[in-house]
Amino acid sequence: MRKVRGAGVNVAVWEDGPDRQNQLIISGRYTSAPDTDEHSRLTHAVIRNRQRTGSLGLAPACNLFSANSTDLDALAWAVEQGCTVISQSFHRDDEPGRSSLNFDDVYKDWLAIHIPYPTICQAAGNFWATDPDDIDPPQDEFVNHKGFNGLVVANHDDTGTSMSGSSVFRNLASPHGDRELPDVSANGTHVTAVGLTMSGTSFAAPAVVWAWR
Repeated sequence: MRKVRGAGVNVAVWEDGPDRQNQLIISGRYTSAPDTDEHSRLTHAVIRNRQRTGSLGLAPACNLFSANSTDLDALAWAVEQGCTVISQSFHRDDEPGRSSLNFDDVYKDWLAIHIPYPTICQAAGNFWATDPDDIDPPQDEFVNHKGFNGLVVANHDDTGTSMSGSSVFRNLASPHGDRELPDVSANGTHVTAVGLTMSGTSFAAPAVVWAWR
Protein backbone atom coordinates (compact mmCIF):
# COMPACT_ATOMS: atom_id res chain seq x y z
CA MET A 1 0.00 0.00 0.00
CA ARG A 2 2.86 2.39 0.74
CA LYS A 3 4.21 1.82 -2.79
CA VAL A 4 0.80 2.40 -4.38
CA ARG A 5 0.49 5.73 -2.54
CA GLY A 6 4.01 6.81 -3.55
CA ALA A 7 5.51 6.97 -0.07
CA GLY A 8 9.18 7.95 -0.16
CA VAL A 9 9.13 8.75 -3.89
CA ASN A 10 10.19 12.20 -5.12
CA VAL A 11 7.98 13.49 -7.95
CA ALA A 12 8.16 16.84 -9.77
CA VAL A 13 5.85 18.92 -11.94
CA TRP A 14 7.84 20.91 -14.50
CA GLU A 15 5.97 23.97 -15.78
CA ASP A 16 4.94 27.41 -14.46
CA GLY A 17 3.84 27.48 -10.83
CA PRO A 18 0.36 26.91 -9.38
CA ASP A 19 -1.69 30.07 -8.86
CA ARG A 20 -2.94 28.86 -5.46
CA GLN A 21 -1.16 26.46 -3.13
CA ASN A 22 -3.45 26.25 -0.11
CA GLN A 23 -4.76 22.84 -1.18
CA LEU A 24 -1.40 21.52 -2.37
CA ILE A 25 1.41 19.86 -0.42
CA ILE A 26 4.73 20.87 -1.98
CA SER A 27 8.06 19.71 -0.59
CA GLY A 28 10.22 22.16 -2.52
CA ARG A 29 10.09 24.87 -5.21
CA TYR A 30 12.61 25.87 -7.84
CA THR A 31 11.85 29.59 -7.51
CA SER A 32 9.93 31.63 -4.96
CA ALA A 33 8.56 34.04 -7.60
CA PRO A 34 7.28 32.01 -10.56
CA ASP A 35 4.74 32.82 -13.24
CA THR A 36 1.55 31.10 -12.11
CA ASP A 37 -1.73 29.76 -13.51
CA GLU A 38 -4.69 27.47 -12.81
CA HIS A 39 -3.35 24.87 -15.25
CA SER A 40 -0.38 24.23 -13.01
CA ARG A 41 -2.56 24.09 -9.91
CA LEU A 42 -4.48 21.17 -11.41
CA THR A 43 -1.47 19.29 -12.78
CA HIS A 44 0.05 19.37 -9.29
CA ALA A 45 -3.26 18.34 -7.69
CA VAL A 46 -3.62 15.29 -9.94
CA ILE A 47 -0.52 13.91 -8.21
CA ARG A 48 -1.07 15.13 -4.63
CA ASN A 49 -3.43 17.51 -2.86
CA ARG A 50 -5.18 18.04 0.46
CA GLN A 51 -8.66 19.07 -0.58
CA ARG A 52 -11.39 18.34 1.97
CA THR A 53 -13.47 16.15 -0.35
CA GLY A 54 -12.63 14.05 -3.39
CA SER A 55 -9.40 12.36 -4.42
CA LEU A 56 -6.17 13.34 -2.69
CA GLY A 57 -4.29 12.58 -5.92
CA LEU A 58 -2.85 9.48 -7.54
CA ALA A 59 0.32 9.47 -5.40
CA PRO A 60 -0.91 11.14 -2.19
CA ALA A 61 2.06 10.05 -0.07
CA CYS A 62 4.81 11.12 -2.48
CA ASN A 63 7.15 14.06 -1.99
CA LEU A 64 5.86 16.54 -4.58
CA PHE A 65 8.29 19.13 -5.92
CA SER A 66 7.36 22.13 -8.05
CA ALA A 67 9.92 22.82 -10.78
CA ASN A 68 7.97 26.02 -11.32
CA SER A 69 9.66 27.46 -14.40
CA THR A 70 9.83 26.32 -18.02
CA ASP A 71 13.60 26.88 -18.04
CA LEU A 72 15.76 23.80 -18.44
CA ASP A 73 17.49 24.83 -15.20
CA ALA A 74 14.25 24.04 -13.38
CA LEU A 75 14.22 20.55 -14.86
CA ALA A 76 17.84 20.07 -13.79
CA TRP A 77 16.89 21.25 -10.29
CA ALA A 78 14.13 18.63 -10.07
CA VAL A 79 16.63 15.90 -10.96
CA GLU A 80 19.02 17.24 -8.32
CA GLN A 81 16.25 16.79 -5.73
CA GLY A 82 16.24 13.09 -6.58
CA CYS A 83 12.94 13.15 -8.46
CA THR A 84 12.54 9.84 -10.25
CA VAL A 85 9.28 10.84 -11.95
CA ILE A 86 8.70 14.20 -13.65
CA SER A 87 5.49 15.42 -15.29
CA GLN A 88 5.66 17.96 -18.15
CA SER A 89 2.46 19.55 -19.45
CA PHE A 90 3.78 22.44 -21.56
CA HIS A 91 5.55 22.65 -24.90
CA ARG A 92 7.84 25.04 -26.74
CA ASP A 93 6.36 27.11 -29.57
CA ASP A 94 8.27 25.22 -32.27
CA GLU A 95 7.31 21.69 -31.18
CA PRO A 96 3.77 21.29 -32.64
CA GLY A 97 4.99 22.02 -36.18
CA ARG A 98 8.32 20.24 -35.88
CA SER A 99 8.84 16.72 -37.24
CA SER A 100 12.17 16.12 -35.46
CA LEU A 101 13.60 16.21 -31.95
CA ASN A 102 14.57 19.56 -30.45
CA PHE A 103 17.21 20.30 -27.80
CA ASP A 104 14.75 19.69 -24.93
CA ASP A 105 14.12 16.17 -26.24
CA VAL A 106 17.83 15.41 -26.44
CA TYR A 107 18.47 16.79 -22.95
CA LYS A 108 15.60 14.79 -21.42
CA ASP A 109 16.88 11.65 -23.14
CA TRP A 110 20.30 12.30 -21.56
CA LEU A 111 18.83 12.85 -18.10
CA ALA A 112 16.87 9.59 -18.30
CA ILE A 113 20.05 7.50 -18.56
CA HIS A 114 21.84 9.17 -15.66
CA ILE A 115 21.20 8.95 -11.90
CA PRO A 116 18.47 9.16 -10.60
CA TYR A 117 17.19 7.90 -14.01
CA PRO A 118 13.99 9.97 -14.07
CA THR A 119 10.96 8.87 -16.03
CA ILE A 120 9.62 12.02 -17.71
CA CYS A 121 5.90 11.85 -18.50
CA GLN A 122 5.06 14.37 -21.24
CA ALA A 123 1.70 15.55 -22.57
CA ALA A 124 1.26 14.60 -26.23
CA GLY A 125 -0.56 17.87 -26.98
CA ASN A 126 -4.09 18.78 -28.03
CA PHE A 127 -5.59 20.14 -31.24
CA TRP A 128 -8.89 21.79 -32.09
CA ALA A 129 -10.31 24.19 -34.67
CA THR A 130 -9.05 27.38 -33.01
CA ASP A 131 -5.88 25.86 -31.57
CA PRO A 132 -3.39 28.66 -30.75
CA ASP A 133 -0.55 26.50 -32.09
CA ASP A 134 -1.82 27.68 -35.50
CA ILE A 135 -1.22 24.43 -37.40
CA ASP A 136 -3.30 24.30 -40.60
CA PRO A 137 -5.17 21.98 -40.61
CA PRO A 138 -5.03 21.45 -36.81
CA GLN A 139 -4.80 17.65 -37.11
CA ASP A 140 -1.42 18.04 -38.85
CA GLU A 141 0.16 18.94 -35.49
CA PHE A 142 3.03 16.66 -34.52
CA VAL A 143 3.15 14.96 -31.13
CA ASN A 144 4.77 17.69 -29.10
CA HIS A 145 7.58 15.72 -27.41
CA LYS A 146 9.62 13.28 -29.43
CA GLY A 147 12.44 11.86 -27.30
CA PHE A 148 13.30 8.17 -27.04
CA ASN A 149 13.70 7.74 -23.27
CA GLY A 150 10.52 9.25 -21.81
CA LEU A 151 6.79 8.68 -22.06
CA VAL A 152 4.45 10.67 -24.30
CA VAL A 153 0.93 10.56 -22.91
CA ALA A 154 -2.42 10.84 -24.72
CA ASN A 155 -5.82 11.49 -23.13
CA HIS A 156 -8.79 9.20 -22.59
CA ASP A 157 -11.92 9.44 -20.43
CA ASP A 158 -12.81 7.44 -17.31
CA THR A 159 -13.96 4.44 -19.35
CA GLY A 160 -10.53 4.01 -20.93
CA THR A 161 -12.09 2.62 -24.10
CA SER A 162 -10.69 5.11 -26.62
CA MET A 163 -8.25 7.99 -26.95
CA SER A 164 -9.72 11.49 -27.02
CA GLY A 165 -10.13 12.90 -30.52
CA SER A 166 -8.30 16.05 -29.41
CA SER A 167 -5.09 14.21 -28.46
CA VAL A 168 -2.26 14.84 -30.90
CA PHE A 169 -1.16 11.60 -32.57
CA ARG A 170 0.86 12.58 -35.67
CA ASN A 171 4.18 10.77 -35.56
CA LEU A 172 7.57 12.42 -35.91
CA ALA A 173 9.84 11.75 -38.85
CA SER A 174 12.05 8.68 -38.39
CA PRO A 175 14.49 6.88 -40.72
CA HIS A 176 12.19 3.91 -41.28
CA GLY A 177 8.85 5.58 -40.53
CA ASP A 178 8.37 3.21 -37.62
CA ARG A 179 8.18 5.40 -34.52
CA GLU A 180 4.67 5.41 -33.06
CA LEU A 181 3.61 8.06 -30.54
CA PRO A 182 1.97 8.61 -28.07
CA ASP A 183 3.39 5.81 -25.94
CA VAL A 184 0.51 5.48 -23.48
CA SER A 185 -2.88 7.01 -22.70
CA ALA A 186 -4.37 8.05 -19.34
CA ASN A 187 -7.44 9.76 -17.98
CA GLY A 188 -7.37 13.44 -18.86
CA THR A 189 -11.04 14.19 -19.63
CA HIS A 190 -13.05 16.28 -17.17
CA VAL A 191 -10.43 15.99 -14.45
CA THR A 192 -11.67 17.63 -11.25
CA ALA A 193 -9.63 18.63 -8.18
CA VAL A 194 -8.93 21.69 -5.99
CA GLY A 195 -11.92 23.59 -7.38
CA LEU A 196 -10.98 23.14 -11.04
CA THR A 197 -12.24 20.94 -13.90
CA MET A 198 -10.19 20.73 -17.10
CA SER A 199 -9.52 18.32 -19.95
CA GLY A 200 -6.51 17.50 -22.09
CA THR A 201 -3.27 15.61 -22.27
CA SER A 202 -1.89 18.07 -19.69
CA PHE A 203 -3.82 16.18 -17.02
CA ALA A 204 -3.19 12.73 -18.46
CA ALA A 205 0.60 13.16 -18.10
CA PRO A 206 0.58 13.55 -14.29
CA ALA A 207 -1.95 10.71 -14.06
CA VAL A 208 0.73 8.32 -15.33
CA VAL A 209 3.02 9.21 -12.42
CA TRP A 210 1.60 6.58 -10.06
CA ALA A 211 2.53 3.75 -12.44
CA TRP A 212 6.12 4.91 -13.09
CA ARG A 213 7.57 5.52 -9.65
